[in-house]
Amino acid sequence: MDLKFLYTGDIHWNVPAFSKISSIIKEEKDPYILLDAGDSISSVSDGLESILAMNLIGYNFLTIGNHALDIKPEKLSLVLNKSEFTIFSPNISIPGFSGEEFKLMEIDNIKIGVLGVCFPGIVKSQHLFEGYEISDSEPILEKIPIYRKQCDVLILLSHLGYDKDIEVAKKYPELDLIIGGHTHTILKEGKIVNNTLICHSGGEGNFLGKIIVSLDNSKKIISKSHKLFSLSDEKEDEDFLKKFNAIKEEQGIYSGDKIIGEALCNFVAEKYSGETAIGDFVTDLIRLNTETDIVILNATCVNPILTLGKITYELLQQVIYWDNELNETTITGALLYRIISRMLSLFVEDPYYFLYFSGIQVEYIDNPVCRRVFKLLENISSKNTQSMYIKTPNRDKVNMCNLCKEANSPVCLRDDPYTSCVNRRINIYKDGVLISPNSFYSLIVPSFLIRGGLNQQYSPFFEECVFTSVDINIKELLIDYFKIYGSLKYVQDNRLKIYFERDIKDSKK
Repeated sequence: MDLKFLYTGDIHWNVPAFSKISSIIKEEKDPYILLDAGDSISSVSDGLESILAMNLIGYNFLTIGNHALDIKPEKLSLVLNKSEFTIFSPNISIPGFSGEEFKLMEIDNIKIGVLGVCFPGIVKSQHLFEGYEISDSEPILEKIPIYRKQCDVLILLSHLGYDKDIEVAKKYPELDLIIGGHTHTILKEGKIVNNTLICHSGGEGNFLGKIIVSLDNSKKIISKSHKLFSLSDEKEDEDFLKKFNAIKEEQGIYSGDKIIGEALCNFVAEKYSGETAIGDFVTDLIRLNTETDIVILNATCVNPILTLGKITYELLQQVIYWDNELNETTITGALLYRIISRMLSLFVEDPYYFLYFSGIQVEYIDNPVCRRVFKLLENISSKNTQSMYIKTPNRDKVNMCNLCKEANSPVCLRDDPYTSCVNRRINIYKDGVLISPNSFYSLIVPSFLIRGGLNQQYSPFFEECVFTSVDINIKELLIDYFKIYGSLKYVQDNRLKIYFERDIKDSKK
């Protein structure tokens, strides 16, 4: 017989994705088990909307993710206690809530065991509210051989991240499936490691995962398959929305009819794809209201889903779903070059690391090239300097040293470190003037980045900075803006320009 598992993970802000998930699973005729690998409880309404949506759809299992801890313990426990499904939190102590470690269920005499574990430790860049106690996941994982004896199919529901899932699969061959999250990894067909099928569905509510496990009459697994369904073009389930809004109204959290303003253009863009009009607007708004020189935000702060038309408070909560506390400091131009250089070197490999910024303009060469290239940039017409990023298959093989040869130069500067302020492949301007490494600038940055940002990539940069808290809530700042102006129209101004080999060559013709 076949066992069917549907799963999600890292939905975060995208509560509307639940409506599309509902639309897909309505078509499923055979029994299924519905699971979530964590971080689908966002801080919107302290996680209540996510729990109510998952109750309505009929989830069976969820493991706690790190972003559940964005919510204060006393509020999170109230929300989790409203769940109608099993929640795993064996290595996180949540006052007022008792999570599970392992659960058995049975379908057609087949015993299915689900073990849930959370991330191995708190994300250092994330604020940890007092009251949570976090322990290592390894003592729980060591029980896998014991749980194996109790079931025919054993599943690990993991919010440990893709690399850790691979380690676990290598160490514990008793596992049949690992359904994972945390790293937003997209595995279209899954990955077999030590006979364990590892499955990840990305993040932001873009995919629904489906797993089929086939067993013979002796309950032995004979095959495992995995596929992802894109939610981007899926229609929303109107029946679900109607019931969902009614439930939210009963809970006192529905504000869908409250109009706060109007968008005169469409601000929808792919998240973490780079600069967006709404990202430019929000960072500009913060900078103008604080009279600060520069504002930098992690892309997580601003969600580019603002559509043309009326803006409700409900929609605004999805646009600014994670309202980081903001802080101000003073930095040198040299440190600014290091921060932006680090961001761009990460961004060209993984767009998830993008940072929104205001008050500066950036030119970036997408190859380790000689600084003489910047002289050629002056000849590139404006029509060829659009902000963009396109992956090129042979990008790492491009050799720009020919520029030095053409200039009859005895020295090639191609191998200078990208963080060098003298021989760099990045230019940063403020008000049209190249920023000096020795100048000082006021900077506003979220706490998330001060603590290191995603995977601690920015942790060394702010260690010697002295910060003061900025009394600004981004969501409230936007509401005040609409109270004054009523509507919003903003055009992305291409404050980031990334140049490619073809741009340089075209400029020489």
